[in-house]
Amino acid sequence: MTLYLAPLQGFTDRVFRNTFSMFFDGFDLAIAPFISALQGCRYKNREIRDVLPEFNQRLRVIPQIMGNNPDDFAAVARVLHDLGYTTVLKTLQVMLEKGLVERDDSERSHVYRAAVADTVTKRELVTDLVDKAFSGSAQELMQHALGLGKTSRQELDAIQKLLDEARRSRS
Repeated sequence: MTLYLAPLQGFTDRVFRNTFSMFFDGFDLAIAPFISALQGCRYKNREIRDVLPEFNQRLRVIPQIMGNNPDDFAAVARVLHDLGYTTVLKTLQVMLEKGLVERDDSERSHVYRAAVADTVTKRELVTDLVDKAFSGSAQELMQHALGLGKTSRQELDAIQKLLDEARRSRS
């Protein structure tokens, strides 16, 4: 049996993985948090630094790439390949089997597109989040979201409009 250390964005970085593997035996490899393939074939240096082999000697790491443009994705994949990574997590294959993505074989061998509209996916994610983390309370979700202090004045105005419309439709 193979044991994988699963990623948790923002927590399971190289420091965590190395420290964890010093005290807990038995894991065969760690799945790294996603590396974002940014527009223009760019990426965040800190995300690449996190998976550098010299910083991950205690536990083998499999990087993951997330992006919505095949060229940007390929650029990050080339960087990882140059670092010696030859394993690609089969997340897309699993998503294909579940009908969440569709594969386009017309241009290249591995081009995938979402089979489900992002609004549907976001609605399902928010529903699960509200149910599981906030005991079904949308108010509690909003309090936490607004409490982050990252909401611009324009976003607050748009949220107010949504609240006004929701209030009118429920009267």
